[in-house]
Amino acid sequence: MSTSKEQGGSPSLIALGRYASIALSLLTVPIVARVLGPDGRGVSATMIAVVTIATVLVGLGVPLVLRRRIAEGESLTATLSAGRMFALLTLLPSLILGFAVNFVLFRESSFPDQLAFIVSMCLIPLSVSWAQDVSVLVATRQFHRMAILGVLQAGTMFSTIVVLWLTASVSIAGVVYASSLGNVVAFMVGLLWLRSGLGQFRLMRQIAAEGWTLIGAQLADVSTRRLDQVIALPLLGPVGAGLYSVAATVSSLSTPIAHATAAAMFKGMTGEDAADNGSGARTMRYGFALGTLLVIPMAIASIVGIPILFGEEYRDAILPTVILCAAVPATIATYCGATWMAAQKQGLRLTAIQIVTVVALVAGFF
Repeated sequence: MSTSKEQGGSPSLIALGRYASIALSLLTVPIVARVLGPDGRGVSATMIAVVTIATVLVGLGVPLVLRRRIAEGESLTATLSAGRMFALLTLLPSLILGFAVNFVLFRESSFPDQLAFIVSMCLIPLSVSWAQDVSVLVATRQFHRMAILGVLQAGTMFSTIVVLWLTASVSIAGVVYASSLGNVVAFMVGLLWLRSGLGQFRLMRQIAAEGWTLIGAQLADVSTRRLDQVIALPLLGPVGAGLYSVAATVSSLSTPIAHATAAAMFKGMTGEDAADNGSGARTMRYGFALGTLLVIPMAIASIVGIPILFGEEYRDAILPTVILCAAVPATIATYCGATWMAAQKQGLRLTAIQIVTVVALVAGFF
């Protein structure tokens, strides 16, 4: 296990890795969209979105706790062992949540599709574990490995869907299984790079308690990218949810900028000095400025590219895509600010902010 704080490449590798991951994901979207149609695309996208949100909820902000503790010099081995034990214990709540959500949202789907969703929910502990690994790699500034993990996850899903497509076997269940397989591969590579045992129960309880106050920082990211997709299915139906999923996917191209900006400045966000030197506001300004540069190119690319990539039946997705692109500066600035608050242990305040945000999001949809 690498325990050094050596430089592992530039923070720009995070953005490059994320863009490579998104590029691989985008290559699968036209395949799924054309084969399954808007309704099938809507259901599969919603299932994957639920798994992503559930991973954050049961993860309780622990990945951010690990990042902060290791960045401040705590034992990597002990901290990671506690994190892995916590990840294992998320199995039961993940399973309970899976059955509950399946009954509410997917009970009209076929049995194979429902089974794929439940299996994916059971694999959430693996996703929690490799999310912790990503945080550790950021704290130890091993940016190249962090980028590789993301590419491996997306690349595995892409390869699996291509195989399904070539064998005329693309289905909602197949797409969900492909996403889960990507998480399994990332988990295994994370174990190889960051080896640790299971244990440290007292430390695990401390980390979990601290993570509970930081869950808002994680939700700040995932709610802007996934919660809307879950809400779209019951309100818009499968076809509407499918069109919306295309808009959400295209607008998410800005996400790597947020991750790279926050990761590059994370070291300067921790400690008492950072609380008084304006680093939080400065980070948000950087994020907003970078997002502003992306709005027009993304909007133009959406207008031209959506009918070409996804087909004419997805033309109605253009307007919501442009609207979501207009919100990119605020999205990036928000993520950067949330990361700063997490680094400053302002988790309760951040969680309160996110509760207000989620309520506004749900109310806006209705």
